[in-house]
Amino acid sequence: MKIKYINYIEPSNATGLITDIYTQMKRDFGRVVEPVALHSIIPELLAHNWSVLRETNVVEDKVKRNVKDAIATAVSKINKCPWCVDAHTIMLIGLSSPTVAKAIENENLSLIEDTKMRTIVEWALANRTPSAKIINNPPFTFDEAPEIIGTAIYYHYVNKMVSVLLNETPLPTKASSLKPFMKEIAALKFSTALKRHKIPGESLKFIDSFNLDKDLFWASENKRIAVTFTAHKKIMEKLAEKHVPPEVQTIVIKTIEEWKGEDTGISRGWVEKYIPNLHEPLKPVARLSLLTAISPYQIDDEIINSYKQFNPEDEALLSTLSWASFVTAIRIGKWLGKPFA
Repeated sequence: MKIKYINYIEPSNATGLITDIYTQMKRDFGRVVEPVALHSIIPELLAHNWSVLRETNVVEDKVKRNVKDAIATAVSKINKCPWCVDAHTIMLIGLSSPTVAKAIENENLSLIEDTKMRTIVEWALANRTPSAKIINNPPFTFDEAPEIIGTAIYYHYVNKMVSVLLNETPLPTKASSLKPFMKEIAALKFSTALKRHKIPGESLKFIDSFNLDKDLFWASENKRIAVTFTAHKKIMEKLAEKHVPPEVQTIVIKTIEEWKGEDTGISRGWVEKYIPNLHEPLKPVARLSLLTAISPYQIDDEIINSYKQFNPEDEALLSTLSWASFVTAIRIGKWLGKPFA
């Protein structure tokens, strides 16, 4: 397990709450996976992250798991997160949907014979285009929305975290010729967990319960998912209050409220137009936060090291990355949920 820039709790070193979460994760997901484990230095954040993933993506309710992993793959594709694309094509292979995985990877949706699956993948691939017809006329019902929109939002969040903190693939090599074989082997390792029935709500014991947040209206038809996302939003706000200066929060929130899903281009110079009047010591925090929120693949050692001069603590870095990622995910959720408002 390789995670950059921050320390994390290895399964062999886990105690207490972290042990309990890792045990449930290994049982229900197949192993302790890096995109969740990277949150482990803040046990409360780890708990909320795992609960959202489990109750939204892993547990089947109105929507089959393979549909949700197809959404995860498609969202990861448009967010330029190759690690997550590889991870979820592995899941699709393990869920007996290799053609869906191939269709998304190769951008050839005509390979997907099931009409409902194909249109939901089309919807996921359009997630960052709020004006798209399919976003405003989604191919699923209000009952299905919490699982489908919730899965999409989770990956809009976690793709950003992975882009900054992990490498390009969970596989031992990036060699394209070897990937199909390695994915088949990896899928076999996850097969037992993929086939096991998951009891809904078992992760809620790890988190606090709140009334549904108004920004999460699309989750109202599924109490479990409403609870997990609302609790996750609360912990994000708590961590931001502790680690993200109010001036930076204001800039990031305003920027994301005006953002329409567009890419920023190759250069990261776009950030500078948002921070010219910011107090100089706060600029590294703002740069990291804005890049995480919109273009995490533009973050490199220079950006991280500059931030660490402001605050060298791993908890502060993780909190800042998590908060900025979640601000964007919630914003996308608003336009994905708009047809159900």
